[in-house]
Amino acid sequence: QKLKDEIVHQKAHQNKSSGSAPAQKKSFLSSGLRWLIIILVFTFISTFINSAGHKHDGYYNYNDTVYYSYGNNWYYYLDDWYPVDSYDPGVSEISSSYDDYYMSENWTTDMNATDWDDSEYYETEHSSSSSSDSDWDWDSSDSWDSGSTDWDSDW
Repeated sequence: QKLKDEIVHQKAHQNKSSGSAPAQKKSFLSSGLRWLIIILVFTFISTFINSAGHKHDGYYNYNDTVYYSYGNNWYYYLDDWYPVDSYDPGVSEISSSYDDYYMSENWTTDMNATDWDDSEYYETEHSSSSSSDSDWDWDSSDSWDSGSTDWDSDW
């Protein structure tokens, strides 16, 4: 009788174990499928973002008009360099696929434009990007008189 009870108990325990195995397998498959979908979505998004190419500072050519990008600013050439905003149709088109329109970072003589580095905007861009504020030219020989204020007493 004891042996019979043990066999019944083992069979009951086996049925419970085998009954839970498909549930665990199903859960694993669902988890794997979920990760596969996440990876596919991530791959699609990163491919879409990279399809526009990478923006470089430099010269671009769109419809025989030379554009120059410097930082977040755009310029186009028409007998001289002129600033243009990012809503310009040429800039919008270039931004949709930078690599298709990119010419070079450096000016060459075969471009239908003068060297942007020789333009008035080059000087403006480079003087405004310095780390010091040109309105405050503090010379080390300058002095400031605090008057009769005792600054030590405020601390």
